[in-house]
Amino acid sequence: MSILANLLKKNDPHQETGQIPPGLLQTVSSTASGKNSRRTYLVIGAVAVAAIVGGGLLMVYLQTRISTSPTLTRPVLPPQPQMAVKAVDAPMPQAPVSSSRAVAAAVVAAVKPKVTGIRQTSEKGGASARHLQASGAKHAAVSPAPRETTAVERKAVVKDRSSLDAYLFAARSAEARRDYGQAMQQYRKALDVDPHNYRILNNLASTCLSMGMFDEALGFANRALQLKGDYVSALVNGGIAQGKLGNENGARSMLGRAVAVDPVNRSALYNLALVQERSALLDDALNSYRRLSDIGDAHGMLGMARIRERRGENQDALRLYREVTALPDAGQRVREAARERISVLDR
Repeated sequence: MSILANLLKKNDPHQETGQIPPGLLQTVSSTASGKNSRRTYLVIGAVAVAAIVGGGLLMVYLQTRISTSPTLTRPVLPPQPQMAVKAVDAPMPQAPVSSSRAVAAAVVAAVKPKVTGIRQTSEKGGASARHLQASGAKHAAVSPAPRETTAVERKAVVKDRSSLDAYLFAARSAEARRDYGQAMQQYRKALDVDPHNYRILNNLASTCLSMGMFDEALGFANRALQLKGDYVSALVNGGIAQGKLGNENGARSMLGRAVAVDPVNRSALYNLALVQERSALLDDALNSYRRLSDIGDAHGMLGMARIRERRGENQDALRLYREVTALPDAGQRVREAARERISVLDR
């Protein structure tokens, strides 16, 4: 037995080394691992259950909180009145043609100088005077200052800008070749696109003056002034139209307003002086011509000479006429008018 025991002992090397037999070790390890896995699963499951229960309790709490909180309501405001919106005075691609053509070519009958140095494309020389004599139209009352619309009332958007620019370009091109009928058609098309553009309305007034349509010119000028009451070009064109219609008081009123807005505007000063001279208001006319001369316009000095001549102050008139011929900026026609009066007075 002892020999057999020794043999068995020799055949079991794990006993000598104190190691656990592999079969037993595997069995023990698998048993321990299974216990650890079950423990992990139980922990995870407990955490999940706790999370679900906690979420449910939180939802119940929130619903209870919301249901018991006071309801906030937005106050109902009374309806606000809507303001009328009208068209804005859209800017033109260039300065309006009529703004540089607002000076009249009227001549005082008592002196009859050939004063055509500022030839107006907004009037047709003698044709307008013949029209005035034929019509004999008289406006008794001075036109009141039109109400100027507010900026909000003029606010609008020009949707067809390309067509507007094309019509304005065509109108200015027609004016350049003095085709005023075509210019009128193009300006009317532009006005259809932007019906509250005071510049277009003023250009229509100027074109009507060129065609001898003085009533229409005054109407367009007044419409422009309803949109912009201090628009000097419209005041000048309206004043010219008033004068052509025989309403000297109305002409002086509108031109006086233009000078009040822009005291150094040559067109306004010149036309105001012409109206005052026609009305035999020689002191007022002399003052207006002097102001025009002070800003370097030769027509101012020529007008001063003409007033002196009408007063019988021939020597002063001759001196002024000679000064006009020596002005470097005086045009040829202005010089010719001065030389003609010199030849008449210096005999």
